[in-house]
Amino acid sequence: NQNKDVKARGEMIGKAYDIVMELASSLDFKINESIATNLEQLYIYIMEELTRANITGQEKHLDNSLKILNILYDGWLKA
Repeated sequence: NQNKDVKARGEMIGKAYDIVMELASSLDFKINESIATNLEQLYIYIMEELTRANITGQEKHLDNSLKILNILYDGWLKA
C-alpha cells in the first residue's frame, strides 16, 4: 500500500533527521570554532536533503546525505 510506504519512509527519514539534529546540537564551538562551523553547515545540508527526500520521495537526496555521513564516519574512526 502506497500510504503505508509513504508513512514508513517519513518515519525512517524522521529518525535520521533527529540523529543529525542531535549531532548538530552537540557541536562545541569553543573547542574548535572552524571545525564546528564546517560540521554545522554539513549537518544543515544533510537535514535539508532529508527533508527533500521526505517531500519528494527521491532517493538521490538520501544518497547525498549518506555519502556525507559515510565520509564523516570515516573521519571519526581515524580521529
